[in-house]
Amino acid sequence: MAMTTAPLQLSLNLTRGILTAIWRGLPLRPYIVCAGIRMFMYTFSPAQIQLLAPSTLDTYKAWVRSRRSDARKSGDTELMEQLREDIEVLPDGRSHILWIGDRHKATKFVYFFHGGGYIAPAGPGHMEWCLQAYVLANRHQTGQTSSASSNGSREKIAVAVLQYTLTPLAQFPTQMCQAASGLAHLLQSGIRPSQLVVGGDSAGGNLTLQLLSHLLHPHPRAERIALDEPLAGAFIVSPWVSQKTSTRSFVDGRPCDMISKGIFYHPNRDMFQKKPTGLLGALFPNWRLVETDEFREGKGWAFAADVDEKWLDGMGGIVRKVYVTCGKQEILRDQGIEVAERIRARNADVEVNLEVAEKEAHDFIMLEMQNQVVGDATTRMRNWFTRVWS
Repeated sequence: MAMTTAPLQLSLNLTRGILTAIWRGLPLRPYIVCAGIRMFMYTFSPAQIQLLAPSTLDTYKAWVRSRRSDARKSGDTELMEQLREDIEVLPDGRSHILWIGDRHKATKFVYFFHGGGYIAPAGPGHMEWCLQAYVLANRHQTGQTSSASSNGSREKIAVAVLQYTLTPLAQFPTQMCQAASGLAHLLQSGIRPSQLVVGGDSAGGNLTLQLLSHLLHPHPRAERIALDEPLAGAFIVSPWVSQKTSTRSFVDGRPCDMISKGIFYHPNRDMFQKKPTGLLGALFPNWRLVETDEFREGKGWAFAADVDEKWLDGMGGIVRKVYVTCGKQEILRDQGIEVAERIRARNADVEVNLEVAEKEAHDFIMLEMQNQVVGDATTRMRNWFTRVWS
């Protein structure tokens, strides 16, 4: 889309989003934001988005500085202790673990994959989400909001945020290999699977399912991991788990969601579709082969919902509890429902919790956390997280 059409596109998106929100009885403010995000994602190419947005690493560093400053001003010594810049480089030299919370004192852990269609880096909202829903979960459960005398008696929680390589600099399965390498690193550091929850939003939900698929069916290019017990849990928020765009939710969510069918063009092409080789590739450099060898062989590392349901058999051996959440107003709603129902139907030993939020569109927990507002989506996530070990 030409930049000159951006103002018109924004006006159309805003008008359509506002009218749809009013018609459906939805809150206006988040759907105005959705219209702006949709315009931004549709207007700019992946390279332009990555040029305009700070990198995940830079965002993490700036967020830690900002939140430590806030904690210092408010006298919140506990939060000061929890927020220190702590970065580990993974073996490939390109990916990193960014820690939120004190990993040296923690007894429970989260391994987090940010969304963004594999083209956008993590935002401050992702970092705030990790803080509010997980690191401070025990504080909120006890009703304490500042430095407290019982600080030492509460279990500490730390989050390992994976900074992975974005597309088009890297294609599948690079990100899955980095996720597997990060998990192996966490386990080798002494963290037990039963102490660990994994998850992410949107493309991060896709990466979560990629990692779980790798644990079930080891990918030849990723580090092999043999768990001696299941992970405590996995959360999948507004997941992108299929290449199908013909489901009902793509119609229902089109007027008001922050993502659209067209937005998937670049990440789907650049991340998952192979370039033809030889003379065909030379003559048609922009072509992509939609069906890769893995899909033809019925292997669902990239999109678990696009292969036979038996692909997810045995999930109980790798994870105890799974939380899938999506918005009723989002285009990926049906994908989230399908993957939750598949896991539940094929794995009686996995506790599957599916939530479809009536007034939410795509990834509303991110919208809340971007504004540092602990709303319904964040509260639901926190409540599920605190029940994982019960």
